[in-house]
Amino acid sequence: MIYFTADLHFYHKFMASHRGYDNVEEMNSDIINRINRRVTSDDELYILGDLSFSNVDNTARILSELNGRKYLIKGNHDNDKKLIKLQTHFEWIKDYHLLKLSIEGIKYYLIMFHYPLMTWDRAHHGTWHIHGHSHGNLVSNETTRMDIGWDIKNDLFTFDDIKNIMTNRKYIIIDHHT
Repeated sequence: MIYFTADLHFYHKFMASHRGYDNVEEMNSDIINRINRRVTSDDELYILGDLSFSNVDNTARILSELNGRKYLIKGNHDNDKKLIKLQTHFEWIKDYHLLKLSIEGIKYYLIMFHYPLMTWDRAHHGTWHIHGHSHGNLVSNETTRMDIGWDIKNDLFTFDDIKNIMTNRKYIIIDHHT
């Protein structure tokens, strides 16, 4: 199974309060438990940025507790120096990624980037764009772009979730490509 999320913000005091938790420990524990209820060690977990606001040791401890094979798309709060020390916890760490899937003979393409884009590679050919960063504050139901951040539903998104939402959407062409 493949899961997607963004903006976990482990150890971020403001986000813990904003999300209704008493402290970061309560938020961290709840997010870890919610993820691990669904993700097994054989599953893939794509995190699209803004992982943690703590030091390397605390962040490594969180990553060790999370199930699944983890992939990270860097966000604006992900420090490169810290990520170098955490890279063993991930299959890879990238700025941007095109995920190609073939399910029941149908090919799907997902552009994964922390930030929402107005246009992206192959958008006019059916490629969907998933992102975080905006915490549900940027309406994206008008095109084939989707915020999959934690704050959207306080849970992970599966590929089926994304497919069910995106299937009826149309890409709005904003450039000269057709």
